[in-house]
Amino acid sequence: MANLGVVSTVTVFFKEVPMKFKIEAVIKGKLDSDRKIVAGIDAIEFRKALDEIVRLMEYKGIGKSLREEDIDFYGMESIATFIIKKLTNKFPVSHVRVWEGEDEYAIVHADEV
Repeated sequence: MANLGVVSTVTVFFKEVPMKFKIEAVIKGKLDSDRKIVAGIDAIEFRKALDEIVRLMEYKGIGKSLREEDIDFYGMESIATFIIKKLTNKFPVSHVRVWEGEDEYAIVHADEV
């Protein structure tokens, strides 16, 4: 088994306070025969999907984006859950890690959502 991870950053406003998060989404699967692609997924395609979700959160706002998925915003775990829900329709997501700052993060595994 191998992992394929992509990282994006998002700055969102919650109650008019800017918050910056770094988001890592990871796929776990088998390498293809050429050992270039994990689980048949191209990293560029995966990154584009994550970036699209991140831009949506920036545009709509974090609270509204999460409420549309019936998620209350409590912090990093809420953002990770939101990302998993959006990505699992197209990708076999293993987990999502969300950092707030340099040394604080939350990991949510897709099988927990």
